[in-house]
Amino acid sequence: MTTPDDFSARLKTTLVLSLRVLIALLSILIAVVAVCEWLGWPFMRTPIENFLQAKLQRTVRVAEPFSLHMLGKVRLQAGSLWIAAPQGFDVPYLLDAHDVKLSLGYDDIWAMKNNGALHIAALTVKSIDTQLVRHANGTTTWQFNHDDTKSPNLPVIDDLQVWHGKLLLRDPLMQADITASFDTQEGSAKGISASHVSAKGLLRKYPIEGQIDTAGFLPIANAQANTLLKSLGWVTYGGVRVDFDGLLSDLLGKLNLHGKVKVKGPSLAVLGMLTKTALPTTGAFTLSGVLDKSGTIWNADIAKATIGKSQLSGKFKVDTLAKIPTLEGQLKGQRFVLADLAPAFGVLTPDGDVVKPPSGRMIPDRPLDLPSLKTMDAHVDIDLDYVDLGNAFSQPIAPLKAMLTLEQGKLTLANITANTAKGSIKGQLSVATTSSVPLWQANLVWDGIQLEEWIKIADQRAKVAKRGKKKTDANAPPYFTGTLYGKAVLQGSGRSTAELFSSLDGEISAYIRKGSISHLVIEGLGLDLAQGLGLLIRHDNSLAMDCAVVNVTATSGLIIPRVALIDTPVTLVLSDGNINLNTEHLALRVTAKPKNFSPFTLRTPIHVDGTFLKPVISVEKWPIALRVISAIALGSINPLAAILPMFDLGAKTPDKGSCKQTIETIQQEAAARKNKIS
Repeated sequence: MTTPDDFSARLKTTLVLSLRVLIALLSILIAVVAVCEWLGWPFMRTPIENFLQAKLQRTVRVAEPFSLHMLGKVRLQAGSLWIAAPQGFDVPYLLDAHDVKLSLGYDDIWAMKNNGALHIAALTVKSIDTQLVRHANGTTTWQFNHDDTKSPNLPVIDDLQVWHGKLLLRDPLMQADITASFDTQEGSAKGISASHVSAKGLLRKYPIEGQIDTAGFLPIANAQANTLLKSLGWVTYGGVRVDFDGLLSDLLGKLNLHGKVKVKGPSLAVLGMLTKTALPTTGAFTLSGVLDKSGTIWNADIAKATIGKSQLSGKFKVDTLAKIPTLEGQLKGQRFVLADLAPAFGVLTPDGDVVKPPSGRMIPDRPLDLPSLKTMDAHVDIDLDYVDLGNAFSQPIAPLKAMLTLEQGKLTLANITANTAKGSIKGQLSVATTSSVPLWQANLVWDGIQLEEWIKIADQRAKVAKRGKKKTDANAPPYFTGTLYGKAVLQGSGRSTAELFSSLDGEISAYIRKGSISHLVIEGLGLDLAQGLGLLIRHDNSLAMDCAVVNVTATSGLIIPRVALIDTPVTLVLSDGNINLNTEHLALRVTAKPKNFSPFTLRTPIHVDGTFLKPVISVEKWPIALRVISAIALGSINPLAAILPMFDLGAKTPDKGSCKQTIETIQQEAAARKNKIS
């Protein structure tokens, strides 16, 4: 019979034995764990591989040498990690990494389970090749859960080392086909962090190449990081090169930056095309200044902008948050050369190539990039100190002020105020792309411009004389002088400069007050040989212009002078005909009506015909032929009589008076001739 003492003894023995067994088992387990930890748990490679395959639903290979250590934190090392691409993609894998070393804490694993963000203590990769490919239907090689539309957060890595990295990005939605190489040594344990990335390929069908050196790649690529890191890099894209020296963050996301920037390219239109903004076609340009972007706001302080021969500057702000980006700012300039704007009207392509008009034509017919005006709105104050009008003008516009607005596809240059040669030009220009065919409008007024100071040909001879090249013309007057007034009200439509000119409608009026013109020019227009030769011998002089006025109308590109005349004390010069902008043909006639006696004159109308490219100047043959026939007939009687037909006794013209009187007299004479003929 078992006594209580025996039962107690046996229980005690059993407990001791069980404890010894448990201790032994724990010892064995600890020993096994210690051995496995020492060996690196080699048998875990296949389970981890299978687990990743099930989780990612891809073929995954974790290659030898493999080791796993789990005391204190997880430390994993593998000879390679290979993750296949999904079926239907023409790349063999998503990821191929060699000599991978990973270290992360258990609390990081728990945090990842809760919020999806992965924190890695250290990651070292000798080489890694990533193939990021997207199909047109939206499927990607990096998308594992097709129901998850959120973009995964990049892991936060304290210590990252990648010795040799390669990346392929092929995305038809982004229109990108880019290969990149990179290496990085960054982390708290490394003291000085440094990353290098270089890339090359196509983006939106344009070649792109560049490189960037930063103080760590992950912080500037991670959308969760707010720190701006020192970065230095360059990129060439579609012929435009951008150099940057400053601070970057969230490079692959919203892109925050602040730093010095320099941009070079063949045309501002290329820059506008690449950035999806409305910029004109120009010659080669260089911009330098400070660029800042925070969130959706871009700020650019352009200290110097060289476009062709123009020197400009400005401050601009672009807000990309709105449905249509908005540009605000101020454009300034020490020197703006008007010829640098010619490419905007079809002389050059955006890439800088010269446009060749159709055979026999001069006006460019290249379609202008007017649809880009709908891509943004703009409000820009223009304040230019000096506008060079070209070789034909002695005086620039100084200054020129205007307000540029771009709203819903309508570009307006309003409140134009331009001072030049003691006068001014005011008005407004606009082009609207709201309809299927762009509508152009111009309303300009010029007032008080001194011709002898403004137009270079007016004082060309005096300048030549001052240089000592022609002493006989030392006292030669300008070809013409006076104060110019006038206005232009025009409108047209078209997608190119040629279409615009071919559709021009409106009116241009100009007149000169207190003017004068070269006597030699007047006699030349009348083919007065005797007086012209005399002026050449005894020097030219100025003739006061009693009246100088032109009024032309434009109808569907056909320019017709209603009034075009110069009235001097000795000659009345009239012009009629037309200029056809549609066919680029000239049909003008200049007629001089003498008021004085002149020997050896061949006065006859001068014709300017032909095309813009090949104008033909000729004289009417019948008036000259009649004089020559008469000279031959008279010469057979008396040789001295042969010169009689060359004498012009002058026509009866109105006394000196106003332009109104001159025009009324001409109209009366024309009406009388018409009645006589009828």
